[in-house]
Amino acid sequence: MTRTLCSLIAAALLAALACGDPNTPTPTSPAADASFADTPTPPAADARNAVRQQDALPTPSGTPTPAPTPVAAPTLSGTPTPAPTPVAAPTPSGTPTPGLSPTIPPTPRTIASPTWSSTPAPAATPGLSPTITRTPTAAPTPPTLTPVPAAPAVSIGGVVFAAEVASTPSERNKGLSGRQSLNPQSGMLFVFEGGQASAFWMKEMRFPLDFVWVSQDCLVVDITPNVPAPRPQTPLSDLPTYTSLHPAAYNFEINAGEAAELGIELGDAVRFIDLPNHIPRACE
Repeated sequence: MTRTLCSLIAAALLAALACGDPNTPTPTSPAADASFADTPTPPAADARNAVRQQDALPTPSGTPTPAPTPVAAPTLSGTPTPAPTPVAAPTPSGTPTPGLSPTIPPTPRTIASPTWSSTPAPAATPGLSPTITRTPTAAPTPPTLTPVPAAPAVSIGGVVFAAEVASTPSERNKGLSGRQSLNPQSGMLFVFEGGQASAFWMKEMRFPLDFVWVSQDCLVVDITPNVPAPRPQTPLSDLPTYTSLHPAAYNFEINAGEAAELGIELGDAVRFIDLPNHIPRACE
């Protein structure tokens, strides 16, 4: 490019000189002589042709300068690398699904189990119970019902007593005199021929009694509780007597306090069980 520009400038100078006196010799530029040392100076008459032929003159090296060739943008050495193809993320199964965005399952959230810490209980002191037991309030104990014995018995309000029977005058006069005690829930039944109970006293008795008076129609009509035993050597004339406030056909003597303890009350039904055969059938 630079050499061509210089040639054009030289041609313009030669053209300006050609317009003057054709007989005037063309001055030779020292630079031109140096550049074209091997080329003879053309005559003045042929100046135009010289200008026209200036571009065709050989270069100082003798090789004509070719027209500049458009230079393509240099490429990288080697095989051109194609644009990268987007790669879809694999689906959970490992194989990409065409046309669908890969589904990435959510990462499972792991919740750690809580750790509970507790303060250890202090060691129990030897000899002491660590447990406090609450004792429930005991329900009232119902009256104990004695099974019906094979021997004679008397049932009063559902409470059964083992019974001895005093049905003759001698048995009635003796009664429980001279005994030291009477078994619990047992007694002596006094039966009268005329159906009318007489008065009672505590001759030679050594423990107190309850008198349960029973009517002809087998009901409790009176109770004489806690009749005391007399002091020893008490004259018979000083012994008190006891009778029912209501007509009674039978008297049943039991240990003092059992009538209240077993819940015997006025109006309770009375039943005689397995009395001897010689006693008239009553309250069965």
